[in-house]
Amino acid sequence: MVIKISNDYFVKNRSLSEEVKANIIKYIKTMDLRKNNKLPNEDLLANLFGVSRITIRSALNELSSEGLVFRQQGRGGTFVNVEALQMKVTLNPAVEFEDMIRNSGYSVDVKILKTYTKTVSKKNSKHSEN
Repeated sequence: MVIKISNDYFVKNRSLSEEVKANIIKYIKTMDLRKNNKLPNEDLLANLFGVSRITIRSALNELSSEGLVFRQQGRGGTFVNVEALQMKVTLNPAVEFEDMIRNSGYSVDVKILKTYTKTVSKKNSKHSEN
């Protein structure tokens, strides 16, 4: 996403963990969850996406906190929460609105309609020196 304000450009970069998380979500959407909802182990995912296990673990932890996956020690793995996938929107204050909209299957476009500058007098400023 690029936001243009005046003649300056501000670019929002996503972390590697966020990119991997998005790719895991894409991978999940290709799975036949009626047959199997178990994700490959961390080593296989790391090889698949070309990143470290630490990055995979971080992405899986985020997905787990959002309720998209769950981990079970006894069954030995990470599993897709099928019911959570059927929900169109998940509300998580840690997720930016842009990502929430995109994860719900919609495209995102940001357009600045108006900008303005307002000058505040020292008299009306809370931070003015007395």
